[in-house]
Amino acid sequence: MVSCKAGVGDTEGIGVVETPKLGVCTVWRELKWSRAEKYWRVKLTEAKKLKMMVIISPVTRRRVFMIYYYDMTKVKNVLVIYGGVSPEHEVSVITAMQVMGALGKAGFGVMPLYISKSGEWLLGNERFLKPEIYNDLGKLSLIGKRVMLSADRGVGLLVKGWLGFGGMEKQPDVVFPVIHGRNGEDGTLQGLLDLAGIPYVGCGVGASAIQMDKYLAKRMAVSAGVSVLKDRLILKGEKIDDAGMKNPFFVKPVGLGSSIGLTRVDKKGDLAEAVEIAFCYDDRVMIEEGVEEAREINISILGNGPYEVSVT
Repeated sequence: MVSCKAGVGDTEGIGVVETPKLGVCTVWRELKWSRAEKYWRVKLTEAKKLKMMVIISPVTRRRVFMIYYYDMTKVKNVLVIYGGVSPEHEVSVITAMQVMGALGKAGFGVMPLYISKSGEWLLGNERFLKPEIYNDLGKLSLIGKRVMLSADRGVGLLVKGWLGFGGMEKQPDVVFPVIHGRNGEDGTLQGLLDLAGIPYVGCGVGASAIQMDKYLAKRMAVSAGVSVLKDRLILKGEKIDDAGMKNPFFVKPVGLGSSIGLTRVDKKGDLAEAVEIAFCYDDRVMIEEGVEEAREINISILGNGPYEVSVT
């Protein structure tokens, strides 16, 4: 239902005119004049390349009002996947709010897919676009629809019903992964999307897996001629030592993002405890030599040849 206020109370009939510049043409099913509210209520049933509809009076031949709107048959549906079984769950939700807000303003159809901390895939409605709903994560399973993504190409999203999972009419055109950390940025989700044949935003499987692995990422940087800080990789059960590096040290899980599980060690006697903390999050831990008065530079890259680089 599209409603627009009109300043003309002519109730003898209305018509639709075509605007050649925009190629507008429409068919309506319901036209109703609301005397109390003083506007025409128009319900559209067919839309082809619609950007603007002009309503005129066949009696006065004057324009009553114009309606601007999206042709929903042309809007791309973006599936935003966020949350996840990760220590960075809450950070992912915050990022998703920003992404979905921007996509909505840009005219895309937003399909929120929230993954709970226990691993449930929940397809949400417009309520999932409001931050306050995430104050109680337990209620989301009562609101969202349980879905799963099939690795079988052409099947897409499946929704859970009384007899199990079945097909959905509305399917995403592209996926925007916003899960932080493990099972989101490490190539696992990207691999599933590749198997399903669904295009997605961001890096592919190989690049995602390498960038999430701190140790492998540094080896790649060294191979490209980039200087890196000294480090030592430790596996569970191995002897803990600093390999002659100077303190302070930074001890961190190899396969997590942000600063989760990270500890600064100023005394060598505290090294073992810091390693034990990091092992709570990963089976591999990296001890890295620190640097005083370091300056952090974030670089964003857009595109895939040619690249557009932004330094902030």
